[in-house]
Amino acid sequence: MIALDELPRREGVELLRSAGLSGAWPISIALWDAPNGFNTSAKPDQQPCHVIALRLSGSLVQRVGSEAAKPERLRPEGFSIHPARQELRFVASSAIRFAHLYVGDRFLSDISGITARTVSEGDAIVPTDRVMYVDAEMSGQLDSYLRRAFEDSDPPTKLEMESRANLIALRLLRYREMQRNALVRPSGSELAPWQVRRICTYLEDNIDRPVRLNELSDMFGMSHEHLCRAFHNATGKPPGQWQLQKRMEIACKLITSSDATLTSIAQEVGYTGQSAFGNAFRDIIGVSPGQYRRTMRGRRIDEHL
Repeated sequence: MIALDELPRREGVELLRSAGLSGAWPISIALWDAPNGFNTSAKPDQQPCHVIALRLSGSLVQRVGSEAAKPERLRPEGFSIHPARQELRFVASSAIRFAHLYVGDRFLSDISGITARTVSEGDAIVPTDRVMYVDAEMSGQLDSYLRRAFEDSDPPTKLEMESRANLIALRLLRYREMQRNALVRPSGSELAPWQVRRICTYLEDNIDRPVRLNELSDMFGMSHEHLCRAFHNATGKPPGQWQLQKRMEIACKLITSSDATLTSIAQEVGYTGQSAFGNAFRDIIGVSPGQYRRTMRGRRIDEHL
């Protein structure tokens, strides 16, 4: 992981606080303050690990430089992902306070190894032609991670931060899948961003049961086939698979952060029996729920040896 003296510094930017460095947490974090903004056009950022940047207050950030397909400007509710060892140039025209979350290759590789997703150390986490994103779910996870990291009155445990980091890593791995799918998306009518968000919210609100396609298509007065195809184009998965993935992410969190029985966890995510839950979990994550729990607990034991 990254140590305090390895944190890349920008001119005019002050380190305020840090937490979880030197391997204490799977994803360490630092808070930065730039009273006059910053400009890395002449000296581009080149982070030693993957970095998720989250604006806390102040100026919006713009990505500049000829290496980008087109300039990007961060939206107020957005965040950016900086692939490791890639030269990126950013400008904040006035005062800004922001957080950097540092995600190591090894951690992502470990998560991919137990989720049947392919990622190797040194792989780019996202293509460098786009680094700024808007994702309400990820923003919520990042905000929660940030708040708990610096909760002085009730400090988080390493286990809690590891569980939260696992969810962030799973979301990052989904971006990789979506980027690959985007290269082969068929042409045709698309859903508007607000429609995609509404469908995702509905699927999450009804996570304890399978949602029928007609429930979703009736929202917008379109055919089942059109909605399923357009949602697949927008997210990389049809609605049923998207909801199933979400169920398994919740199950992963419960398995690693609680001592609840696998039967009760299955019921929590909408399965009446452990057998059906186990089969679905194995299909998505790549191992059984019990093996996943043993693997994650084994990692924690190894870290304490």
